[in-house]
Amino acid sequence: MIRIGIHSDIPDSIVEQGLGGMLQFAADRGDVRLYDCRMRLRDYDFEVADPPWKGRVDGVLLSIGLERDQPPDQIAKWIARGGCRGFRLQ
Repeated sequence: MIRIGIHSDIPDSIVEQGLGGMLQFAADRGDVRLYDCRMRLRDYDFEVADPPWKGRVDGVLLSIGLERDQPPDQIAKWIARGGCRGFRLQ
């Protein structure tokens, strides 16, 4: 079983537009499980909190912009603390 997390701010039009395709991919494959790891990013402390997918998935699809107050290196460290590869959705 391949476990894939989906992470974004709530709401996020990029993820919402592609969610149907992601669900269809998982259904067609049969060996893919999707995990909803979306949250309200503006209320999140990237320095101390672990990512919501930590220990739950093999990889994560991310829709997170670098326009936030956090420096890009801080966001990169936060993603790495999740313990799996992250892939950015655009």
